Amino acid sequence: MVDSRHWWSGVQCERIHLRAGTRGVDRIHSGHFFYFGLRGRLILRVENSNLSVAPGKLAFIPAGQRYSMQVPAAEPCAYHILRLKHRAFGLAAEADSEAWEILMALTRYVRKRPGLLSTGGGSPASVRRLLERMAKETAEQGPGSRPQLKALVLELLVLLGRQRWLLREWKDFSHNAPAFLKVKRALLYVDDHYAEPLAVPDLARVAGLSRSHFHAVFKQYAGMTVNAYLNRFRIGRACHLLRQTDDTVLSICYACGFGSPSRFWVAFRREMGRSPAVFRKGRSGQSDKTR
Repeated sequence: MVDSRHWWSGVQCERIHLRAGTRGVDRIHSGHFFYFGLRGRLILRVENSNLSVAPGKLAFIPAGQRYSMQVPAAEPCAYHILRLKHRAFGLAAEADSEAWEILMALTRYVRKRPGLLSTGGGSPASVRRLLERMAKETAEQGPGSRPQLKALVLELLVLLGRQRWLLREWKDFSHNAPAFLKVKRALLYVDDHYAEPLAVPDLARVAGLSRSHFHAVFKQYAGMTVNAYLNRFRIGRACHLLRQTDDTVLSICYACGFGSPSRFWVAFRREMGRSPAVFRKGRSGQSDKTR
């Protein structure tokens, strides 16, 4: 299995097998996640919606959303998981910019219409082949793997971007694309500086937008306020560290940008429904080592 403590290129894909009856605790991630069913069924509870990821079905979970997973008791399941960090695409290259637009349009689409993604006629087989190649490149991490992974992700996004249901969202999105792309600067800044004190004016300045404009555009994209996203991002990083490391809860508190243990405890319990210590006790049942 790929070592998720070293997410080395902003893109990571692997095949996961889960036993029948497996249940996972709630989780929040700082990147975008795709789940593609291979065998059996994976049930994803995303916020207040249940998604059944059967073979050939594709689900997308944007950064900052809370979800949990389980496998029905009848049979085990297997699936591909693709993880994308915001920095998987740059800010300058034209192809990267368009890929980022597709990803943002996709994020807006699933926030408004939770459900599985339609990939059209013969596209499920194409999606599976792309993910299999990504998983191979992720596992090998050989010379040229980074550009190859990026090329494969671009191909997947192009396939999705040409679906009729997303073209409509992309068209609605494109008129304000320059402002949305400025939001990416702030998202990348959060990726690198979440452990530091951050406020809305700081992030608006990074994005090059006024505070009010930044707040409005950000909420359109993320479906939540800037402060809510920042809090969920930090909680997501804390969840990862609680599951994957033996660092103390106190050190994780400060490493994730919470100014005090009491603030961390209250924020974590509000989002995850349990304290950090109780959350950590459940990590032994986590087979899907994701961040």
